[in-house]
Amino acid sequence: MKRLSILFTLLLTLSIILTTGCDNGSVTDSSMSKSSGLVEVSLTVDAPSTGVQKSLSIEGVNYTYQYKAIPQWSQDWPIHGRVDNWTTIKYSGDNMGLGYFTAGQWVFYVRILNNGTPIFEGQSAVTTINTSQVSVTVSVAKIIQDATPGVVSITVTAPTIDENTDSLTVSWTGTASGSGVATPDVSGGITTFTYTKNNLPVGIYTFTLSHNNAVAKGSAIAVDLHQGEMAIVTGHLDTGEWKLGYITVQLHTVTVERHNWGTQQEPKYFGTVDIEIDSAVPGDRVSVFTRPVSSSGVRSISITSGGTPVAYSRNGELYSFIMPDGDVDVYVTFENVNSSAVDVLLFKTMVRALYDENLATVESFGQSGAPGVGDHPITVGDVKLWYSTALHKICWYSDSGEVGLGSGSLAGLFGGCDKLTAISMANIITTYITNMSGMFEGCTGLTSLDLTGFDASSATDMSEMFQDCTGLTSITLTGFTANTTSGVNMAGLFKNCSSLTTLTDLSSINTSKATSLAGMFQGCIGLTGTLNLTNFNASSATDMSEMFQDCTGLTSITLTGFTANTTSGVNMAGLFKNCSSLTTLTGLSSLNTSKATSLAGMFQGCSGLTGTLNLTNFNASSATDISYMFQGCTGLSKITLTGFTLNTTSGVNMAGMFKDCTNLYGVNGILDLSSFDTTQATDMSYMFCACKKLKGINFGSNFHTANVTDMSYMFSSVESGTAGGSSNKMKLESLDVSGFDTSSVTNMSHMFYMCSNSNLTTLAVSGFDTSNVTDMSYMFGCWRDAPSYVTAFDLSGWDFSKVTTVNRMFDRCQSAVITFPSHTMLTKIEDVLYWFSHCFAVHRADFETIVGSWDFTGNAGAAALFADTTNGDDPTEREPSNRIMGSDMATSSDFGTRQGYSTYNVNTNPVTTLYVGGDMSKIKNQRLTTVAAP
Repeated sequence: MKRLSILFTLLLTLSIILTTGCDNGSVTDSSMSKSSGLVEVSLTVDAPSTGVQKSLSIEGVNYTYQYKAIPQWSQDWPIHGRVDNWTTIKYSGDNMGLGYFTAGQWVFYVRILNNGTPIFEGQSAVTTINTSQVSVTVSVAKIIQDATPGVVSITVTAPTIDENTDSLTVSWTGTASGSGVATPDVSGGITTFTYTKNNLPVGIYTFTLSHNNAVAKGSAIAVDLHQGEMAIVTGHLDTGEWKLGYITVQLHTVTVERHNWGTQQEPKYFGTVDIEIDSAVPGDRVSVFTRPVSSSGVRSISITSGGTPVAYSRNGELYSFIMPDGDVDVYVTFENVNSSAVDVLLFKTMVRALYDENLATVESFGQSGAPGVGDHPITVGDVKLWYSTALHKICWYSDSGEVGLGSGSLAGLFGGCDKLTAISMANIITTYITNMSGMFEGCTGLTSLDLTGFDASSATDMSEMFQDCTGLTSITLTGFTANTTSGVNMAGLFKNCSSLTTLTDLSSINTSKATSLAGMFQGCIGLTGTLNLTNFNASSATDMSEMFQDCTGLTSITLTGFTANTTSGVNMAGLFKNCSSLTTLTGLSSLNTSKATSLAGMFQGCSGLTGTLNLTNFNASSATDISYMFQGCTGLSKITLTGFTLNTTSGVNMAGMFKDCTNLYGVNGILDLSSFDTTQATDMSYMFCACKKLKGINFGSNFHTANVTDMSYMFSSVESGTAGGSSNKMKLESLDVSGFDTSSVTNMSHMFYMCSNSNLTTLAVSGFDTSNVTDMSYMFGCWRDAPSYVTAFDLSGWDFSKVTTVNRMFDRCQSAVITFPSHTMLTKIEDVLYWFSHCFAVHRADFETIVGSWDFTGNAGAAALFADTTNGDDPTEREPSNRIMGSDMATSSDFGTRQGYSTYNVNTNPVTTLYVGGDMSKIKNQRLTTVAAP
């Protein structure tokens, strides 16, 4: 399909001429004058491409004309001018009156008859009737009968067919049935068959191509042949099978006419005209007719194809060119045009002033059928604004029947107008408006909004346009025109429209230039069932974050043909976050994530997704953040990650990636991450936290951790919002972390917390490089009714020199034998609370060995660590540091078990010796001279 785009600085009109009156309400008499409120329509027929001239219409008394007029919308009130069946028009000169029409979008059908027999017919494109001279040419290039014969030419190449052993037959069905044999020609080893059929009457034909060695493999091709046309069919035969290449049908000369008001009224329309030419081919002649007002002129015209200028000729106001191979853009700029546009800022200010002054009773905003008398009438240009106390309505009226707004911003026009229950934007011309952000934001009183034909073609900011319209149940967007030439911010467009259940013609909003779609549907909890985004165009968007977040009613989103940006970085964080009812993502593979810079929380909270989520060959190669990507997907049992591509050039945050996937089981209990290349991973905290059904993890050979700084809670079992306990412990039966490079890790807090399955008895952590670790609290700790079954911890090669806290590091490791370095540097230690609590396998001799290796040399915080503190019950009493482990524990086998504290006056019994163990948080501000075992 070829597209001819014609952009005018000033919108021109076509050859159905519309004359305007003022909207004064319902009118039933089509003969009323212009002041009746409808739009008068006259028809001019001119079809030079068919050879029918207007002079024939005047002189040929046997020619008659018929037409139909079909509105392109439906409404409860009468639609004036509608004609569903062919209706004869009496010829009355150049302009034949069709009557008065309701403003809106129409399609006109025209045919010409000779002695009652139709010979020409055609239809217009969708034509918008407003209040100015706007219309579209009705092409009558299609001829019914009695027309110049046409020609069909068929060319078929056959790389594997020999002209001497094969032949091509063309069989016809249609007005001219029959068959013929194509003529072969051999050049360079390629056989080309050519068949030409001349003098074919206009009509629709179907022909079948076949050859003698390929029975029943021919393909039927349909051609609609017009007057004097040549249809060219090209294809090839390949190993006995006919394959169609393309069909070319000659395009008649297309004349596009748009002309403005005369000198009596000034033009008010600006915009873009797009004409689709279904059968356009290179070589077609195309003409553009421009007719500025008498005081104006054409300043410039530019015709380009793919950015390359196209040569054109000029004959007065007619510009003509030959169609190149590609789409064509025509730009026409007029000069000295006075649009008499209403000042946007003044208009907006007056509307808000009328709303604020009548806040107690105001209910609606819209057009009035006649000038009214109300409170504080205001005139803005030729527009009158007032408040009708009888109607509780902010009214406007103009002689032209419209508000032709100039360029500017309507941001927040009705923002926060929660008293309005009805807003009509009909006949308010917004073509120039560049900013519509928050235009209806917070209009909580609206339950429906009809924006049929709304023009946002110049707007570069539509962000939060309907945000927080919590009462809206439906928005009609039929014919909504968005900007297709400049970047548009559409962030939060429907955000928090929590009652919205219907978006009529959402596809009308052209999102091809949207630079941000962040939070576009966020919080639309009223949208239920399926949201169909087939062929949704997000090709310019650099931010799609939280686009569907909290759409808790959606069960399905269709993404087939969804086009994402593939040239610039895209933020896709939280794209489907908290879509808790979502069970189906159709066409997810259409979502190109190759440029996604963030996929953080993409499926977070999608608890309705069950079974398997297939992410085979998922592309995260540009993402620097994939944290919490699947967190809370509690229904998923398997995530297929084969071919999952990670970023290998920039740092990647993988924190909480599978957190709270409590039913994730993988294959036979094993999560396969063998595709993961984590060379650039920097954060793996909470990565597998609360994946309580996993028995093991296949890390693969490319699972690297050299750049990871945080491994806290990495294999912890405690999910969000829950406490510990036997029901929450991990089911891991094996965990091979022996290959982990932890040289950059600073935080190992809770790393293996509650990994307490009785089958998990070993953890190969002896090779861990802890030279940069500062926090080891709860690292191997467990809950009181779910003790660890690991039998030994070999820490003999560990470095504790930077560690500040080991709070509950081995809590409930009842069976573990712990081996420390022969010389343990604790120069930064500040918190040792319950370090070995319930470590029953650590006996006195072992404990003495451990304590004997402690070295606090150079620890400036040692005095603060080992000292007394005020008793919470009696500020005058102190708990001495040398009684932390009571004398009754000197021979006990369960060192580290919490004990009570004896009290005495520290001033009369200065502490010089510290017996280590128990609650070390009670020790503060006391000088030490000796550190010893009990």
